[in-house]
Amino acid sequence: MSVNMICTHGAVMPKRNTPLDSGLDLCAKGFRYVSKYDGLIEKWFDEIDTTKEDRKWFDTNWFELHPNERVLIKTGIQIQLPEPSVPTAYGRYIIEAQVRCRSGLALKEGIMVVNGIGTIDNQYRNDVGVILYNSGKFAFTIKDGDRIAQLVFNTVWVPNEITLVEKFEEGNNDRGMDGFGSSGVK
Repeated sequence: MSVNMICTHGAVMPKRNTPLDSGLDLCAKGFRYVSKYDGLIEKWFDEIDTTKEDRKWFDTNWFELHPNERVLIKTGIQIQLPEPSVPTAYGRYIIEAQVRCRSGLALKEGIMVVNGIGTIDNQYRNDVGVILYNSGKFAFTIKDGDRIAQLVFNTVWVPNEITLVEKFEEGNNDRGMDGFGSSGVK
């Protein structure tokens, strides 16, 4: 199986840092941000006019993410995932792509992917975006080409149907209804 990619706005094809890494590095190529002063700002770093004398903060090839702010970082990457498997009586497998945090950014800077793991559905074809959140104490600068997340491919089982029932069938279930730390820490 192969994944087809299109790179726009000067993006380079994502790659693994070492051959056995699970994730491909995603790099920043632009941003979409909602400013309380300027409304929606959407910029590709390669389309910014750096010759203007009256540049605002968003007319540069970097973005400053302040503590407790979030931004959609544009990657310039579009992907075409392999077709789903042939359906069976119970369902089928599909390939999804997942956008995940870079562990170093999360630990050192507090920069995280907002929705934990961002899911890219099998038939999505537009730009892969990464929603980043700054949980740190200081502003974090994202520059054109910075590695900001990882792209991981995963197989997902999709059932043919989901059935609404009044009660679950009895079976071997030691856990029951317990959850949310009920098993303790040790």
